[in-house]
Amino acid sequence: MAERGRLGMSAEMKARVWERVKAGESFTAIGRTLEKPLGSIYNVVRTQGGIAPAVPHRAVRTLTSAEP
Repeated sequence: MAERGRLGMSAEMKARVWERVKAGESFTAIGRTLEKPLGSIYNVVRTQGGIAPAVPHRAVRTLTSAEP
């Protein structure tokens, strides 16, 4: 018997979920488009409290690897 595992979603797929949520698509429509169940889409949004995570960026005042 084959093992069943939790495949999850890649960061790219989660980004696509957030793009579609911001555009106002329903979770069902997003799930159909990305070929994921409704619960998976809901959990991505729920874990962030419905607010898309901020894009990480480096502070201006930090040193780069080229600087001493």
